[in-house]
Amino acid sequence: MGRMGGMTETISQLMNAMGLDVSPWVAPLLALLLFFALLPKILRNMRTSKARKILKRAWMLGAEERTEMERAAVTLVRGHPPGMLALGQEAQRQGRFALARLTVSELKETRPKRGTELWREMRKLDQALTDQLPNTEDELVLMVERLMELDMWEEAERRLDQGRARWPNSNSISQLDRALKQR
Repeated sequence: MGRMGGMTETISQLMNAMGLDVSPWVAPLLALLLFFALLPKILRNMRTSKARKILKRAWMLGAEERTEMERAAVTLVRGHPPGMLALGQEAQRQGRFALARLTVSELKETRPKRGTELWREMRKLDQALTDQLPNTEDELVLMVERLMELDMWEEAERRLDQGRARWPNSNSISQLDRALKQR
């Protein structure tokens, strides 16, 4: 029976240890039932894994293709909060803050129960995304320039607005603001 034989033999031994004397065909049937019972979770995890891989591959593409692949990744995990959280965390690691914010907003719409692991991780990701303002204006300038190089104009503008509020008299932020408007 190959690999299945070891699993069915183990199930049979467990059932015998519990005092259940059953026919030899029951163990493979139980293994099959267990597989079908777990199949929806297995498929969701596979979709989450595929979405993360899509996101990793999209990193090397141009802006239009990257956006299209990001949409495909979100579509794969939509309706599955743990998958959406995993995608958001991956997006944050890659510096794709707009996508990470999208996943957090979609997660908030599912209203996870307060105190659950999903809720804590969602809050942690949300906090990390809102607290990403650098400590100095030079760091902010470097961050905004990097975002502009990656054609992430909305995120660059948002960061620049945050920096302008924090350092209102900064010449370097004013110059960067002019460069952003001229794009």
